[in-house]
Amino acid sequence: MQVRATTKILAALAGAAALAVASGAAPGRAGAAAVPRPVIVSISVSGVGGAHAGDIGKPAMVTIHVRGATSCSFEAQREPFSSLYIVRTVPCASGYAQVLMPPVKNPYATAAKLAYAVHARGPGGLAARRVTVTAAPGAQAAPQNPTAAPAAPAPSAPPAPTPTTSDSENWAGYSFGGGPFTTVSGTFNVPNLVPGSGDTVTSEWVGIDGVSDTSLIQAGATEEYDPTTGAVDFWAWWEIIPDAATPVSMTVSAGDRVSVAIAQVSGSSWSISITDLTTGEQFTTTQTYTGPGQSAEWIVEAPTAGSTGTEETLGSYDPVVTFGGLAATGSETSISQDVMIQGGATVSVPSALDSNGFAVAYGSAAPPTP
Repeated sequence: MQVRATTKILAALAGAAALAVASGAAPGRAGAAAVPRPVIVSISVSGVGGAHAGDIGKPAMVTIHVRGATSCSFEAQREPFSSLYIVRTVPCASGYAQVLMPPVKNPYATAAKLAYAVHARGPGGLAARRVTVTAAPGAQAAPQNPTAAPAAPAPSAPPAPTPTTSDSENWAGYSFGGGPFTTVSGTFNVPNLVPGSGDTVTSEWVGIDGVSDTSLIQAGATEEYDPTTGAVDFWAWWEIIPDAATPVSMTVSAGDRVSVAIAQVSGSSWSISITDLTTGEQFTTTQTYTGPGQSAEWIVEAPTAGSTGTEETLGSYDPVVTFGGLAATGSETSISQDVMIQGGATVSVPSALDSNGFAVAYGSAAPPTP
């Protein structure tokens, strides 16, 4: 039986999140000079070691020059037509930054566009630029030479694991098994909750471990409906089991697109980054984690109540939650599709998984693949 580690969201988190919002900067006084928005002066992509920027199997270098920015997040596609995901966030107050992107992939037999993007953040707000390169064909036609001996067939890559379906009391989404996993990242949209007769809670997160062990490092967002006020509270958080979740001093709202990246820095030192791609707010922390790294997850969850240790009632969320930019570093030997069942009823189901990611819907019907 698989052990499902759960998020321990305390009621105090909502108050902490509200305090973080209340402590935000006050509106500027009349007549005060506005802080200019960051400007991405230039963005370029080049090959490494004499390679072309779009050569298959070769990494690419993205270089930017900016003004008025303090940090810059670099994004890439895993392959043409896939979702962008954050590769790295670096300081860029000097006006210059450069990040080595993952090796170029293109499984198609024809050349295709591959996109890179940069989000520059500063006191004046957010700026974004996108650039594309042409990725070479992934399969070249053999030259027509009747006198040449036929080439030996290239070894085929091992097939991707076939997902298996598991029922869970509190998870809906996908988890990769194998490992050890040293990085995981992904993006998701923050849904709203439909009013009901009682308290309901929904969380979306990205993490490592928790499937077959009691360790777990994760970060994400939570929505909680309070029937006494009719309001939905939203907050971002990170957590390392067995400690309770720690709220993050950034504002998230329904409709925002959030990116989470968790990576082993060295030994037991791990970085956790949360970025609201809609508002440009970002949070990063470095923490100690000693879990085995046996799984990587992208999950919609009914969190565990800190006071009772029982699963909360999953909130009826809308729209569907779409996870994209799925990436993990480690040996992927199995894939589990988790369907959430509460009180004997199916309450949350993921779609099929493809290169774009997957969607998770409230109810018993699986949504279309994004």
